[in-house]
Amino acid sequence: MVGKNSVLSRRDMLASSAPALAAADSGPAETFDSLTRLATQIFRAPMGMVSLLDGDRQWFRSHIGLDETSIPREGSFCHHAALEGAGVFEVCDTLRDPRFATYAYVVGAPHVRYYAGALLRSPEGEPLGTLCVADTSPRPPMDGTARAQLRTLASAVESAIQLGHELRVRREADARIAEQARTLEIAEQAAGLGHWRLDRDSGVSHWSDGVFDIHGLPRAAAPPSFEDALALYHPDDQRLIQEMVARAWRTGIGFDTPLRLRRASDGAERWVRTRAQADSDAKGRPSALLGVIQDITEERRALTELRASEARYRLLADNCHDILLRIDRDGVVRYASPSCRQLGYAPEDVAGRHLTEFLPGQHRKDAANALLDLFNATHTGSAKTRDYPVVAADGSIVWLEGASTIVRDINGEAVEMVSVFRDVTARRELEARLQAAAEAKTVFLANMSHELRTPLTSILGFSSLLATIPELPTPAAQHVGRITAAGQALLALINDVLDFSKLEAGQIQLEPAPADVPRLLEEVRDILSVQAAVKGIDLTLDAQMAEPRRLLDDLRLRQILVNLTGNAIKFTDHGSVTLRVRETGGVEAPALRVEVIDTGPGIPQDRQERLFKRFSQVDGSVTRRHGGSGLGLSISRELVELMGGRIGVESQEGQGAVFWLEAPAPVVNETNAKDSAVAAPASASAALRGRILIVDDHPMNRELVRLFLASPGLEIDEAEDGQQALAFATAQRYDLVLMDVNMPVLDGLAATSAIRATCPLNVGAPIVALTAQTGPEIEQKCFDAGMDAVLAKPIQPHDLIALASHAMAPADVAGAA
Repeated sequence: MVGKNSVLSRRDMLASSAPALAAADSGPAETFDSLTRLATQIFRAPMGMVSLLDGDRQWFRSHIGLDETSIPREGSFCHHAALEGAGVFEVCDTLRDPRFATYAYVVGAPHVRYYAGALLRSPEGEPLGTLCVADTSPRPPMDGTARAQLRTLASAVESAIQLGHELRVRREADARIAEQARTLEIAEQAAGLGHWRLDRDSGVSHWSDGVFDIHGLPRAAAPPSFEDALALYHPDDQRLIQEMVARAWRTGIGFDTPLRLRRASDGAERWVRTRAQADSDAKGRPSALLGVIQDITEERRALTELRASEARYRLLADNCHDILLRIDRDGVVRYASPSCRQLGYAPEDVAGRHLTEFLPGQHRKDAANALLDLFNATHTGSAKTRDYPVVAADGSIVWLEGASTIVRDINGEAVEMVSVFRDVTARRELEARLQAAAEAKTVFLANMSHELRTPLTSILGFSSLLATIPELPTPAAQHVGRITAAGQALLALINDVLDFSKLEAGQIQLEPAPADVPRLLEEVRDILSVQAAVKGIDLTLDAQMAEPRRLLDDLRLRQILVNLTGNAIKFTDHGSVTLRVRETGGVEAPALRVEVIDTGPGIPQDRQERLFKRFSQVDGSVTRRHGGSGLGLSISRELVELMGGRIGVESQEGQGAVFWLEAPAPVVNETNAKDSAVAAPASASAALRGRILIVDDHPMNRELVRLFLASPGLEIDEAEDGQQALAFATAQRYDLVLMDVNMPVLDGLAATSAIRATCPLNVGAPIVALTAQTGPEIEQKCFDAGMDAVLAKPIQPHDLIALASHAMAPADVAGAA
C-alpha cells in the first residue's frame, strides 16, 4: 500500500491521461477485442477486459464475460493497479483480500474471485488503464512466464492505443490543413488573389484556384507550362517576366511588379500584381519560386482616375481666382494656391505658417477657436462660411469670405480642412454704404413722420372738436367732415409708407395681448361707419364666438381689418359690406378666419394675383375712380404672414368679393392673460381731478390736449421744452405728465430721466410719451427713460382720456382696472 499523499499525487497525475483515452477510443475496436480474446484463451479465464481510466469512471474499451461498459473508478481493480504502479497487479482470492472482499462485483455477479491485470502506460509513462483477466474461482499466483505473457499482451494493447492516437492526430492535422486551405481559398477569392509555385528543375507549376480564375482558365485543367502561361501576358511584359525569373534563379532575389495579361476566357486585358520569393534547397541554391498574384485592374483604374482628378484639381487650384488652402488639424497651411498672390504673398510664403498669422491680432483668438470647433464637430455637414479680415503683404486689411469643409479619414476622424477664400472687401464696403443709407432713410422717415403727424394732430384734433359743436351750421359741419376725412386719408397714407418701410427693414414686431375679438370688430365698424353711411352702404357684423377673448396683436389686426373693410366700402357703390369672424383650428391649434364680404363689382380672375403686391392696384390708370398708394393690401399680407397666417381673396367679376385672412389666435386663459387698461368713455374727462403738466414745443398741440382734457377739476401747467418741464417738476408734484419726445433744448427722453433722478416730488408720477414716431424701438426708448406709457400722434380724444383716467385713478381703482 502507498501513503495518502502519494495516492492523491498519482490520482492527479492520472487525470491527465484523458487525451490518451481519447486516442484509444479512436483506435480500431477489432484490435482490442482480438487481444482481449487472446488473453482469455491463454489464461483460460472466463472474463477479460481492456480497462481505461477517465476521471471518476473506469471504461471497458473491450470486454468478454462482462456486460457493463463502465463502473465507478474508486475501488476498482484497475484503479488499484494504477495506484500500485506494478507491471502486473494480481489478487488470487478476492474474498480473502480485505480491499476487495466487500466489492459488489465480488459478492455479487459476476462473482470475481481472481484478478490479474497488466498496467497500460502512455509513451510518456503515464498510467492509462489495464489489460486484465478474471475468474470466478481463486487461483494460485502467476509464475514468471505467465506474468511475461500478460505483460506482452499489454504492450500490444499499448501499441494499439498509440496507433489510435497517431491516427487521430493525423486526421485532426488533415482536417486543419483542409480548413486552412479552404480559408486560404476563400480569402484569395475575396481579395482577388491566387498563389502559385514553380519548380526549377522539373519546370512543373502549381496553381491555386485563384490563379486559374485570374488567367481565365478552367480550374479542373492542369496548370499550363511556363511558356504557355507567359503567352497570355503583354509582349512587353513577357520579356520582363523572363528577366525577373532568370534573376531569381541566379541570385535568389524575388520580385514584385505590376503586369498586363489578356484573360484567356474573354480576351479582356487585366492588370495583375505578382510577388515572388525564392525557396532554396539544402545547399542554398534556389529550387523553387513561391508567389502570389492579384487582379489590380479596378485599383489601377481608380488610381488613374484619382491622378486625373488630382491633375484637374491642380489645374483648377492653380488657375482659380479664389484662394485655396489646405489646413491641418494644428491650423498650419499645407497648401496654398497661386491666387494668394493677389494679397501680395507667394504660395511658398503661406505654406508652412499658421493660418492665424495672417489675421489682425484682435481676431486671432476667435479664429483659432472657430478652427478648433470645426475640427471637433462630429457632423460633416456642408461648408461653413464666414468673413475674415486678413492682413495683406503691404499691411492693408482685406476682407475674405471663407468656406471651409472638413476632410475625414475612413474612421470619420477629421484630418484636414479645405478652405476657399474670396475677396469680398468691395462687397462689405457696399454693404456698409447700404447700411448707412438704410439708417439715413430710417432717420429721414422718422423725422418726416414727426413733421407730418405734428400738423395732422392739430388738423384732426381741432376738426373733431368742431364736430362736437351742436350749433354748427350744416354747411360748416359738412366742411368739418371733409377736413376730417381728408386728414384721416393723409394719416392712412403716412402710416402705409411708414409700415412699408418698417416691414422692408424687418423692424415690425408683433405684440400679442389678450383682446376681445367681437369688440375689436365693433371698433372697426365704428371707425368706418361714417364712410359707409355717406355712401349708403349697410355695414354689418357677424361675430358670434364661443371663445371671444384671444391672444393676438389687436393693433395690427385692427389695422388690417380697417384696410380690408375700408377698401370694400370704397369700391362698393350700393348694397352691403359684412365683417364676419369664425373660429377654426380646434383645441390644438386655435385660429380665426375673418372675412370681409362686399356686394361690389368683383375682381376679374386675371387681376387678383396682383392685389397683394407692392404698389399694385386692380386699376392703375391715371383715370381711376379711387385713390390709394397701392400699399395697403401688401402691408396687410406681410402683417398676416408675420402673424403666421395667410390672406387671400375669392371673387368673380360682377358678383362681389370676399377678402379673408386666417391667423393663429390662442384662447386667453390664466397663463397668458395680462392686465390691461380699461378704456374710459369720452365723458370721463369731466370727472378728472388733479394736476397735469403738458410738455410740447408746439403751442397748438398743448392747446389741443388742454381742450381734450377740459375738466373743472383739473389744474394744467404747460412747458414748451424739457428744460422748462424739469423746472416745473422740481417745484410742483403732478398727477400726470404728458411729455412730447422730440423737443428743442432738452428732449422728452432726457427730461424724463432727469425727473426720475432729480425731482423727488415726481419720482413716481405717471409720465406718458406723446410721439409722432411709432414702433417697438421708440417705445422701448421711452420705457428705458422711465416713461410709463406711449401715446402716438395724431392724438385720439378717447385714447387720451382713457389713458389719463387710468393713470390718475386712485391706487385701488387703478389696481382693479
